[in-house]
Amino acid sequence: MANEPNEDEPLFHAATYTQAPKVSHKVLTKEERQVLIKQHEEKQQEAAKLAASQGGKTVAVSDEAWRKESVESRLGYALRKGIGKYMDADLHGALEKYPHAVDIIEGPLMDGMNEVGTLFGAGKMFLPQVVKTARTMKQAVAILQPYIEAEKKEVCC
Repeated sequence: MANEPNEDEPLFHAATYTQAPKVSHKVLTKEERQVLIKQHEEKQQEAAKLAASQGGKTVAVSDEAWRKESVESRLGYALRKGIGKYMDADLHGALEKYPHAVDIIEGPLMDGMNEVGTLFGAGKMFLPQVVKTARTMKQAVAILQPYIEAEKKEVCC
């Protein structure tokens, strides 16, 4: 088939994606707003169908079975998916398990980042997802920073 992707091409080309134009809502009539909303919803449905047809797995936002896993698994999953919602609670759980906050960064958080690097290198993860992961990692480090500073003070003074 002419449209069938090969391993050198991504399944989705960002250049083909169109966004609704940035228009002030003050200028639009009620009917025009409804048309734009409907077009946006149709594009979302198209994207979901395309992902499903290409073997992509869609996961419901409310699917939180991963929350029952170990703290290391939860941290890795949260990084891969860019979920910061539970990061504070999971990191405090990890602080009970690991002797130092740096051990959490060097352990499960770096394992998760290495997995993201592997997925990106294999073409299974794209740049926007990697950026989202990086923001989640930054959030995790910011949560751990006070603990790292406190541990430094204990050692030096």
